[in-house]
Amino acid sequence: MNMLTHKNILNILIAFSLFFFGCEKDSEQNVFTIVTMNVTCPSVNAGIERVKVDNSLDGSFIRDLNTKQEYEIPTFQVGTATVRLRKGIYMISFDGKAVFSDGQRKKVRFSGYNSPMTSVTLLNDKETLNLELTVLK
Repeated sequence: MNMLTHKNILNILIAFSLFFFGCEKDSEQNVFTIVTMNVTCPSVNAGIERVKVDNSLDGSFIRDLNTKQEYEIPTFQVGTATVRLRKGIYMISFDGKAVFSDGQRKKVRFSGYNSPMTSVTLLNDKETLNLELTVLK
């Protein structure tokens, strides 16, 4: 009976040390990624000045596939937006209104990562995504 108690105590100490040192190691690692998203629109012969995403639409999201958490998509200024996300696998899709350098204003869509099959994996401390927009009629 004493031997069983010593084994239990030893197992508890081992489990505690794994937990303690495991947590310490995780706290030193960055669990977030800074994602720079660059948008282009090849069907328009002008640069993108601004894209304001309509985050209220069901089809506009940055969704973590593991946690199902959704993040707002920031406004793109001069074709670029940056967002801080937890590292993982994401679906990204959105509709917005674009203003081009020649004054044109058009509704646009990005749907390149809109399903689990086409999702994007973001695991580095910094990531860059090049997103090609489609003009909506």
